[in-house]
Amino acid sequence: MKNQMQNPPFNSNRDNTLSNITNLMDNNKTAQFTIVNSMSDDDNDQEKQLFKDYKLILYQALKIVKEQENIGNKRWAQAVMTSFKGIKSLVTDFNKKDRLQIHTLS
Repeated sequence: MKNQMQNPPFNSNRDNTLSNITNLMDNNKTAQFTIVNSMSDDDNDQEKQLFKDYKLILYQALKIVKEQENIGNKRWAQAVMTSFKGIKSLVTDFNKKDRLQIHTLS
């Protein structure tokens, strides 16, 4: 009998983290970028908390990805592929926008 690595069952907290990432990053399947020039103090506090929440969720997601990679959980990687499409889209859209701004400034 071959000794096969068993994939652990999905952890609902980890699945919820990935779901939260997708929901934050994948509104209407496109990334929206806005620049706000003036904010009230309340808005500023909310913005700070929003960025803090984003960083925490992304940190937790990265930790999960590293853990799953370390145990060789290919089934998990395939299962969450759709969850990461929103993040990939966000990064791609942001990089395109960044490149357009650089070329415009040149």
